[in-house]
Amino acid sequence: MPEATFLHGVRRSLTLWYTTVLVVTLAVLGGMVYYGVYRELFIRPVVGLTRGQAEFAARDWQLYPDSPCQPPPPFNAPVAGDPDPVPRPRVRVPIYLACLNAQGDLLAATILPGVDVGRPPDAFLTNTLVAEALRNGEADDRVEVEDLGPVYRFARVVTPGTGAGVLGIVMVGRPITEQAHALRLLRTLLLLTAALSVLVATVGGLFLTNRALQPARLAFARQQAFIADASHELRTPLTLIRANAEVLLRQRGRLDPRDAALVDDIVTETAHVDRLTSSLLTLARLDASRFPLDTDAVDLSGVAASAARRLRPSAAERALIVTEQYAPEVIVLGDAEALEQIALILLDNALRYTPAGGTITVHTTRVDGRAELTVRDTGIGIPAEHVPHLGERFYRVDKARSREAGGAGLGLAIARSIAEAHGGSVQIESAPGRGTTAVLSLRSVQAGGRRN
Repeated sequence: MPEATFLHGVRRSLTLWYTTVLVVTLAVLGGMVYYGVYRELFIRPVVGLTRGQAEFAARDWQLYPDSPCQPPPPFNAPVAGDPDPVPRPRVRVPIYLACLNAQGDLLAATILPGVDVGRPPDAFLTNTLVAEALRNGEADDRVEVEDLGPVYRFARVVTPGTGAGVLGIVMVGRPITEQAHALRLLRTLLLLTAALSVLVATVGGLFLTNRALQPARLAFARQQAFIADASHELRTPLTLIRANAEVLLRQRGRLDPRDAALVDDIVTETAHVDRLTSSLLTLARLDASRFPLDTDAVDLSGVAASAARRLRPSAAERALIVTEQYAPEVIVLGDAEALEQIALILLDNALRYTPAGGTITVHTTRVDGRAELTVRDTGIGIPAEHVPHLGERFYRVDKARSREAGGAGLGLAIARSIAEAHGGSVQIESAPGRGTTAVLSLRSVQAGGRRN
C-alpha cells in the first residue's frame, strides 16, 4: 500500500526527529549537569588541593634541599627562612607525599600527619609519572590501590631556588573513592533517566503521530474508496460506448468518411479510458489490500514464457526480435496471474519504446536465493534523472510519446505494487540510446515449496 507506506514513513520520521531532538537536548543538559558536579566534586577539592599541596612540598624541598618530603609544620605556622610564609591548608583526608630523584628513585615518602602515619601504598609510589613530568614540568594520573580504590596523583618537577638543574620530582596523591562513587552514581542516574525519557518519548511520539495522522489516513481511505468505486462504475458505460461504436464501424460504408473517423476516435479513446480505469481499479485494490492473491508454488520461467507468447504477435507487427532464455525450476510462492501481469507490463513497456528491428530479451535465473525475471531491450532508453521516478503514478518520461503509445504512467506502479505484495521488487536500469533493463526479483523456493 503506497499510502500506508507513506503514512508509516511520515510517522516514523516524525517520531525519529522528535526522539533525536530529545536525545540531543538530554545529552547537552546531562553533560552540563555532569560537568558542573564533576567540577565541584573533583576538580576544585581534589585537583586543587593536590596541586596546592605539591606546591607547598616543592617549596619546602627548595628551602631544605637535604630533607625532601618532610612533614610540614602545623597549620598557619611559619617556616623558618621562608621569605613568603603562606597559610597551609588543614588536612582532613589522607594525603600521600613522595619525593623522587630525576631518575625515578624514591627518596622519601610519608602520609601527612594528623590523619594517618606510615608509608603510602606501593601503587602510589610507582614512578610512571616521572618521564612525563620531566618533559612537561608536571603530570597527573589515577592509580588503583588494593582495598582502597582509585587515587589521584599529581607530580611536579622541583628546581633549586637559585640556578639551573632539577632537585627531583614531588608527587602528591589522595584517595578519590567517594568522588568516583558519586560520579559513577550520577552517570548511572543520568543514563537511566535519559533511556527512560527516550523510551517514553518514542512510545508517546508514536502514539501522538498516529493520532495526528488519523485525518490523513481517513482521507487516503476515502480517496481509495472513491477511485475504486468510480473505476468500477465507469467500466460498464465505457464498455457499452465502445461496443456501440464498434457496431457503427461495421457499417462504415453507410457513414460519411468524416463520421467514420470520429467513430474510430471514439473506439480508440474509449479503449484508452477503459485501460486507465482498469489500472486505477487494480491500484485501488492493491492500496486497500483487497487485491486477491492465490498463493501457490509458481514456476517463474513458465510465467515469463506465457507472457512472451501473448505479446509475440505484437512484437512481430513492430518487426522486433524476442529472444528467450529460461532457467529450469525457478520456483516462487505467489499468484501466477498477478506475476504474469507484471511480466506483461514489463514486456509491453519494452515493446512500446523499442524501435523496429530492435531486440527484446527475456530470461529467468536464480541468484543468491532470489528468483529473477529480466526483460532487456535495445530501445531508446531513459535519461538518468528520470529513472528514480519510474513507478510513480502517472509519471511519464515523454508525455507526448507515452500518450501516442497509449500509456498512462500506471503500468510500473502496478508492477511494483504487485511485486511488493509478493515480498519482491522491480528494479529499472536504463541509459539513453543503450536500452532499458527491468528486473523482477522474488524470493525463490525449492521445488518442494521450501524457501531457500
